[in-house]
Amino acid sequence: MTSRERVLKALRHERPDMIPLDLGGTEASGMTGVAYNRLREYLGLGQGETQLFDVYQQVVKIEDDVREILKPDTIPLLMEPAG
Repeated sequence: MTSRERVLKALRHERPDMIPLDLGGTEASGMTGVAYNRLREYLGLGQGETQLFDVYQQVVKIEDDVREILKPDTIPLLMEPAG
């Protein structure tokens, strides 16, 4: 089952092959900087270039190397302020 099919089944209240994982698909499904850096350390990735997306809530952008290991079912669609 593809990620798209998995998410659509879950949204239709049907049973997918596994629970879809959303990690950083939106600013509301991200992680705080402290938790994210601890996750990077746990995964053996070392320090990355952690970028805060939301300074007030301390939400970070999920980097590609973390996404590659965890394989979330969503992709980031983040609206960033103009330069």
